[in-house]
Amino acid sequence: MRFEFVTALLAALATTSMADRMTVNTQCPCEWCGSCDSRDATFFTEHGSYGVNANTGCRGTKVPGMTELCVDWERGRAHFYYRGQNKRCLLQKSKTVSSCIADHCHRTEWEEARCSW
Repeated sequence: MRFEFVTALLAALATTSMADRMTVNTQCPCEWCGSCDSRDATFFTEHGSYGVNANTGCRGTKVPGMTELCVDWERGRAHFYYRGQNKRCLLQKSKTVSSCIADHCHRTEWEEARCSW
């Protein structure tokens, strides 16, 4: 019985420490013009996935409990706040070219990281 308790406790700790992450599909009418659209993004939590607007700047979201998401494309970083929590951060980890109707498109993966800004 003690083994089952320890196993259940470890499983609970593992699920509560899952890091949030985000995937962004960006479309640009041209690679150099700077008017890219990153509204097609998905934010993943331990409770599900939610559509978010990942354009540069800060905004509210429909992610339950999240009060603000701020994306800084120039620096490849973002931060967000959940009600009653300190600032949490994401870093852009990968960027791959993807096909689309626009001139240039890419998909980026963002992972939760220690906030250093």
